[in-house]
Amino acid sequence: APEGLAPSGMNEKRWKVVRANTLIQQGLAGAATTLVERMASPESVPVDAGVPELWVQTRLLKGDTSVCTYVQEMIPNVDTIFWKHALWTCQAMKGDKAGLKLSLNISKKVKDASDVMTLLDDYLTAEEGDNFVLLDSGRRWSPLSQALLAHYPERLTESHMDQLSDVSLRTIATNTRAPMETRLYSVERLVNSYGKTVDGLLLLQLYEAQQFDKELMKHALQRVGDDVTGSRAR
Repeated sequence: APEGLAPSGMNEKRWKVVRANTLIQQGLAGAATTLVERMASPESVPVDAGVPELWVQTRLLKGDTSVCTYVQEMIPNVDTIFWKHALWTCQAMKGDKAGLKLSLNISKKVKDASDVMTLLDDYLTAEEGDNFVLLDSGRRWSPLSQALLAHYPERLTESHMDQLSDVSLRTIATNTRAPMETRLYSVERLVNSYGKTVDGLLLLQLYEAQQFDKELMKHALQRVGDDVTGSRAR
């Protein structure tokens, strides 16, 4: 998306941050990441105008937990809820349940209505393979929550994925440990919502990789005239 000129009274860096946040809210995290990478790199992250927060969010959305080292370095110097949420999300994505429990106990944060905390609480208590609690928030998941959801694709439902950004959907679609039905649905969402050629090619590859035995095909052909739901069914 074209960047445009910063409004009068707003510096260029702050304008880019505003634009990147807006893109993420619209589900266009890929475009937001491109914008952020023009301002920051692993070797140099400006510490003003909200750039550090955006840098962490866009890296985690791509599944890059190496950024968690940066989060740990920031924690002693800042005291805002974002950085606590970022640390806890990192611990969950890296499978450090013991560390996450300790962090939550130290914070003494008993109540937090954010989607991040709801997912983290559910992550700590759910059995392996259980779905995440589905929040009826009426809006797109926050970037940190999307990162956590995409990191555990085996626990996702289609309702979860309807609220994910393009980057999170692409992370799931290319994750070979994710259930095939989940991968198919995520790339279908990408194709239908964004129409990029690369996503269309990935969808074709996933369709062509499906194996259907005679019995399964017999059952499918009997239902040709019925409404079919599910990516594998299609």
